Amino acid sequence: MKKKIGLALGAGGARGFCHIGVIEVLQENNIPIDIVTGCSMGAMIGGGFAAGVSCKEMRVTAKQITTTAVFDVDFLNIRSNLRSRGGIARGERAMKIFKQFAGDILIEDCKIPFAAIAADMRGQQLYKFKNGPLWQAIRASISIPAIFQPVEHNNKLLVDGGLLRRMPITEARELGADIIIAVDAIGAPRPLNSTSTFSILDASYQMIDWRSAQHEGKQADILITPDLGDRSSFLFRNNEEAIQKGREAALVALPLIQNLINGEEVRP
Repeated sequence: MKKKIGLALGAGGARGFCHIGVIEVLQENNIPIDIVTGCSMGAMIGGGFAAGVSCKEMRVTAKQITTTAVFDVDFLNIRSNLRSRGGIARGERAMKIFKQFAGDILIEDCKIPFAAIAADMRGQQLYKFKNGPLWQAIRASISIPAIFQPVEHNNKLLVDGGLLRRMPITEARELGADIIIAVDAIGAPRPLNSTSTFSILDASYQMIDWRSAQHEGKQADILITPDLGDRSSFLFRNNEEAIQKGREAALVALPLIQNLINGEEVRP
């Protein structure tokens, strides 16, 4: 019986554009992608791909995306939004960009089985989206606390799934994946070289789940960690460079992936 290959795309903000490069290499080398799961930016890229959006379309969009295009901040009501809505950005621009390609498709109608994860602030546990509107799952999964306003769903208050699990490897296994290729767009914590707000926020996210991410990565059959240097997760610019880094990392991992598919053991 043919083994099902799952692709688990991790959180990473602007660093997450590397996922596009990884998918490109897999497709170019006829590596089937039977299941996709995503967290935060990995959910946006993975969800779009599962819905049928091509890498070419995602590349074109990536070139146009800037920080202001993603973070739709209402500067006149920042204090009010932080106090009553839990975030300074509405997230409407990000969803408008996503819907241009994926529309209002349901998760269960995607071309490839898909799941996304978010963190429930009320229940203090992981929430898994396996059905319902795809855009809603993406919107919840990308809700960086205090940046994007959280999503109310089924009496839960949902924010970025990366708070609890950087890479949805378990979810790929639950959907039936036999071989899991995981992509960690964040990697190990990097030295803090600035005290700007975004730099502190970036460093905080690097530290939050690093220990658990190290454990998570061991659950994958192949772990790809693109070398994105000190690229910020919160500054969207030169996105093509992140895509290229994803390609480079995937090409390095390609022989291991092919060996694993052919039945050769590659895990330590």
